[in-house]
Amino acid sequence: WVESILRPPPLLFRMLRITFTITMIVHLCACSWWLTKELSSGSSTYMALDLDLAAPLWKKYVLAVYFINTIFTTVGFGDISAENPAE
Repeated sequence: WVESILRPPPLLFRMLRITFTITMIVHLCACSWWLTKELSSGSSTYMALDLDLAAPLWKKYVLAVYFINTIFTTVGFGDISAENPAE
């Protein structure tokens, strides 16, 4: 119904829809990945090295989004890696 009210050019509307979809997919993957990290039983994870446990939630979210974007957009990375089997 947004198309009928605003009447944006079709290309712009498609680009916005794709951007929103990609953003939501990255958000869901980052949150799922963080949940996996929190539920994993391993005590030695790379998170213990980069971020203390009392860090603000937004820092944890930024790290999770960075990790997911790195996985989606590159072949490999050298600065972070999974340390326990659940990750």
